[in-house]
Amino acid sequence: MGKPLEVAIAVLCEPAIHMASATSAHFGDDEYGYAGALRGEALDVVKCETVDLEVPATAEWVLEGEVIYEEHPIGAHSNPVGYYDLVQSFPLVKVNCITHREDPLWYATMEMVPPFDHNYIGSLPLEGELLSDLKSKIPEVQDVVVTPNLHYIIQLSVDGADKPHVEFGKYVLHAVWGAAGRWARTAKWVTVVGPDVDPYDPASVEWAIMTRVQPKSDTIINDVGQAMVLDPSAPKGPQGGATSSEQIGFDATIKIPERFDAYAKVSNATPEEVAAIAEKVKGLWD
Repeated sequence: MGKPLEVAIAVLCEPAIHMASATSAHFGDDEYGYAGALRGEALDVVKCETVDLEVPATAEWVLEGEVIYEEHPIGAHSNPVGYYDLVQSFPLVKVNCITHREDPLWYATMEMVPPFDHNYIGSLPLEGELLSDLKSKIPEVQDVVVTPNLHYIIQLSVDGADKPHVEFGKYVLHAVWGAAGRWARTAKWVTVVGPDVDPYDPASVEWAIMTRVQPKSDTIINDVGQAMVLDPSAPKGPQGGATSSEQIGFDATIKIPERFDAYAKVSNATPEEVAAIAEKVKGLWD
């Protein structure tokens, strides 16, 4: 339009607003409305002092200004994948007005090697966004877990002969990379597991990979995918962010009927059996 872009930066809002802002909404959707749905009631907003924008009324700080189309180098600074970014180039924002609450708070994190608070908070919209997209197309998807290191784990409600069709696990892998939103397409490592594998337990997921995956037959290598912008191992663009990335997917489901007619039965004690043994040996090592 030939004029500076007015912006308002609301700092430290309530959790529902941060979740809504980090989740990929469809173009034209009202993100404030999404935040209101998360919090269970309408969101109060107020008019800015110097720009024609509205911001959350309970924000601790509001920075009003305009984008200056002049790039400036920033960095190096630490990031949530555990490295210091090299110098990157971004447009400047000229701040013309700052408003805040009385005795305002300022929340920050110490970016470092995962896991830490940023990674756990940041994975929530990633998990919800992908789970919503997959379940709308594939009802057999039961849960989505994104680890602090951005390993995407998809748990199915079926496995083996109960899968809807041959190579169903690979079908789900492709669905992850083709999901709507900004995050799943950047998934560098994806694993699909069955209902008997706990996606919240790394040891359980590793067990499934080691006992249900043949490295060549049950993996997909995507040579050219979209990169997670902070991945230090991926090629960098002119602004310093990662652009493209190779991706790998593991189909850790039971290969019936793909490879077998039957599969070895899992050997494990039930919680009731473990509790009974614990009761018998109680006091022996006090």
